[in-house]
Amino acid sequence: MFSATSGTQAGIPSLSGWSGAKIAGTGTSATNFVANNGSSNAGGLYSYGDTPASDRALGSLASGTNTMAFGAEFLNSGSTSYTQFTITFDAEF
Repeated sequence: MFSATSGTQAGIPSLSGWSGAKIAGTGTSATNFVANNGSSNAGGLYSYGDTPASDRALGSLASGTNTMAFGAEFLNSGSTSYTQFTITFDAEF
């Protein structure tokens, strides 16, 4: 569950290092992170993919009630300082 308070972030279940937050909307109830095949029109954070598939994509859908955002956190626990790094990813539309 994510806080319904705008701007409060919480860790996304089963996705270590990723957080989600409600950034706008009129809703007052908490928002779930749920699996979806693309058929829902409710605002929230989703794990998109075919119903039986294990290959999933992180995504969000905005509504007047819930507008969500997500982001990754990176922690350098080593002794080497980094001034830059490159992130690559695959986007699915």
